[in-house]
Amino acid sequence: MPRKLDFFARHFNKVHQKLFRASRGRIGARMMGVDLVALTTTGRKSGRRRTSMVGAPIVEDDMVVVMASYAAGPTNPQWYFNLLADPEVEILVRNRTRKMTAREAEGSELTEVWARVAAKTPALDRYQARTDRRIPLIVLTPA
Repeated sequence: MPRKLDFFARHFNKVHQKLFRASRGRIGARMMGVDLVALTTTGRKSGRRRTSMVGAPIVEDDMVVVMASYAAGPTNPQWYFNLLADPEVEILVRNRTRKMTAREAEGSELTEVWARVAAKTPALDRYQARTDRRIPLIVLTPA
């Protein structure tokens, strides 16, 4: 991610998190037609809890899907690496805090989930076209 964009993204993320948490997910809950969630992971090096605002185009009782798009940057976001190291996460979505277990969608599940997400979020295919990496889709299920 270019330096200026990275700076903006980090500061926007902090302000967005504060508004989102203070309103229990009512302010800043959607962007471009996609639900947003506050995703809390455990830092793989520090062990500290880290929260990031991420797009969740699929929010259902038994499954939430988040995109590790990182604005189509050349690398995956840090929260992605954190949840690979420790898949036990917490999300705040639609005024509800939920403990979840994360896994990366792969194989036939990835094909199915990608189709559902792309149908709801046309930006996904555009983001994928702008980067050399495969954008991970992360499936969260109740812990």
